[in-house]
Amino acid sequence: MWRLVFAVLLAVACDSEPRSESDGREVTDPDAGTRADSPRDVPDVCSGCLAERPDHSDVAIRVHHVHLNVRDVRETIAFYEKFFGAREVWLNDHESALWADPILILLDEVGGDFPDTLEMGLEHVGLGVADPVKWFDDASREGLEIDTRNGAPTAAVSMPLPEQLSPFVDPGVDTFSYVYVRGPNRERIEVWSGLDRFRHVHFMTREVDETVAWYAQLLNATPLVASASVTFGLGNGLSLAGGVQLFYASMPATGEFVPTDDRPLGHIAFSVSDLDAMLARSEQLSIGVVTSVARTEHGFRSFFVRGPDRVLIEFVEAGSIAMP
Repeated sequence: MWRLVFAVLLAVACDSEPRSESDGREVTDPDAGTRADSPRDVPDVCSGCLAERPDHSDVAIRVHHVHLNVRDVRETIAFYEKFFGAREVWLNDHESALWADPILILLDEVGGDFPDTLEMGLEHVGLGVADPVKWFDDASREGLEIDTRNGAPTAAVSMPLPEQLSPFVDPGVDTFSYVYVRGPNRERIEVWSGLDRFRHVHFMTREVDETVAWYAQLLNATPLVASASVTFGLGNGLSLAGGVQLFYASMPATGEFVPTDDRPLGHIAFSVSDLDAMLARSEQLSIGVVTSVARTEHGFRSFFVRGPDRVLIEFVEAGSIAMP
């Protein structure tokens, strides 16, 4: 049963080059993006910008942002503000983003529509609330849709916390509850018992232990459990600075994974204090580097690599994000 529970925390899933924000192009227009682009007064955030003074003694690797390809930026911002308490910010004097404590959500308006299938290695994001069942009951009256793709339950689920799940949840949780909902771009979002904040990023993979070992080596992190066999098929994970976790699990029905680049959840980005050292580390580990180091149109230096299951990964030179 618990295998099914965590299979429900998951989903299915690629090798194309990243697009505009992902292509590593240098910014040639210093005035690109103006405050007039944002219709409201929002706080300024500097993260990896020219004014930020790097602290090379900070060796922590953090989740810096997740990148959403969206049909409408304003609609997406309103959605995450309304249902998840995210906060609009103006990033590096360039454009609107969302602050979802303790990370950023960057938005790239691409228009059009997205496939309804979940066949990506980067499958969903998770946010914690004290009582997901009550939260969804209230949110559904406001029009939020449940996400039943890949056999997910048709209602919020609540149960005693299985021992196998204990390494993956916040201390003090004794009744585990969760629900999957759809975002405005067909992205999957999980809401589950825990801290009232951004909680995790969930990956699908065919070989959990092998994939976890790949990320653990790259990110200098320790797996939450020794092997997925310890959790009886529930998967494994990593915990990074700032309290954000990365989860990995397999789904028997998984077909061929597609590249994440053009899907709603386009890529995940990690921040490091020394980007050139991270690039050298990636090359030493024979990681597939997709773009060279460049200052992107978002105002920070970064480069991209291709992870297992065709997941696009960005490394950003930035410190811990300081909110005004």
